[in-house]
Amino acid sequence: MRMTFRWYGEGNDSVTLEQIKQIPGVEGLVWAYIIALLGKYGQKKK
Repeated sequence: MRMTFRWYGEGNDSVTLEQIKQIPGVEGLVWAYIIALLGKYGQKKK
């Protein structure tokens, strides 16, 4: 199992890529910008 870190993208997350690089043991990044978009625009209309 690999340790990864979820990141919402520049301007959408208060954590920078430089800060993530400093976290011991993190081997990968899960870019979750699409999740942020779906939360904002993916809601069903009533």
